[in-house]
Amino acid sequence: MHRLHPWIRLLPLTLMAWTAPTLATETDPLGLPVPPPSQVYEQIEEALPLADVPLRSKQNDTNNPQQVRADELLQQGLQQFQVSQFREALQSWQTALEIYREIGDRQSEGRTLTNLGLAYDSLGDYQQAIDFHQQALTITREI
Repeated sequence: MHRLHPWIRLLPLTLMAWTAPTLATETDPLGLPVPPPSQVYEQIEEALPLADVPLRSKQNDTNNPQQVRADELLQQGLQQFQVSQFREALQSWQTALEIYREIGDRQSEGRTLTNLGLAYDSLGDYQQAIDFHQQALTITREI
């Protein structure tokens, strides 16, 4: 059985937060009460850490300078995100994403897509956030 990244179980909550009705008195198709999006976001933020730089062996690091550069950009984006520099984090992660795609590192590509989704969510661009999370989900399923 494949082991899924722990954050994948929160994807339905994430999607529900973007599409959930704004009134807590509404119900979902099963008749269950739908919490307000702000409550769902709080649950997600508590349970969903940002995708950190993947662990690599030193041999891989020294053999692939592109990998090292992408990992540095991923880490830089995390630091920017943590101090609410969301646009700067987007730039760092977008560049890292291009490198990961170029070298074919699907796992790191998925992590970076997740981070991009979180940054767009923080900027209030929910459609972009959903798009990036859906791309990350597709990669997770492939892996």
